[in-house]
Amino acid sequence: MPFFTIQPSVGLSRSEIQSQLPREHIPCQGEIIHSLLEVERWVKSYLARPHPEVGRKGSVCPYIPAALQRQSVSMTYLTYDEGTTDEEIEQTLLSYKDVFLEQNHHVLNSWLVVFVSVPSQGALKKHRLEDPVLMASGLVERVQRALKPSYIAEKLMIGQFYPGCSVAGIHNTDFKPFATQYPLIGIRHMMPQDLVFISERIDYIQMYLDAFGIADQQQLQSTMEHYGLNENERVKEHMESIQSYI
Repeated sequence: MPFFTIQPSVGLSRSEIQSQLPREHIPCQGEIIHSLLEVERWVKSYLARPHPEVGRKGSVCPYIPAALQRQSVSMTYLTYDEGTTDEEIEQTLLSYKDVFLEQNHHVLNSWLVVFVSVPSQGALKKHRLEDPVLMASGLVERVQRALKPSYIAEKLMIGQFYPGCSVAGIHNTDFKPFATQYPLIGIRHMMPQDLVFISERIDYIQMYLDAFGIADQQQLQSTMEHYGLNENERVKEHMESIQSYI
């Protein structure tokens, strides 16, 4: 599958994407190109910019501006139709995890895997998916949940983005930064702030503490204060479990 680097000041072109599409995806190139261009726009105009509801200064994703400047954000796409199974998506994303580990060692490197509806030939002749975005949103949510343990074990995060995603932000629980128009999966290295997203499971907590070398209560408290985690409701809810591992 082709990967496209998001440049900070130069946008992807339709011809650039088209030239790298596999032959079998040429009939649906319109959907693929449109989705990739829209996600590129979303990264630059949303993730890389401040938002009044974030609850802190800076961009929605604090690392995206620097990652864009470093040309460390890449996109690809993953096609699905009415017969696509969770297992097929999971196998693809597991293979992406292995490639990511081999090629991306800098902490700012990240991939965005955009889900694009490419109905089967039979469906094209009869009808298109009634609600392809809803189907993709379900796929994204389920496979993200299934693959999260294997990613965290490798000190990586796999994030879900789709319309209506209810995952709250770190500094404002009313802000839903993962709700996007186009369903996609994000792959990146684990950051200290990710304690918010993994504090609900004991096995995740242990992998997190090991990943950042947190070996005592003082180190834990220092990390939490530095990243504003000590006031996060989700972290506070699981604080007893977190502290029990130190």
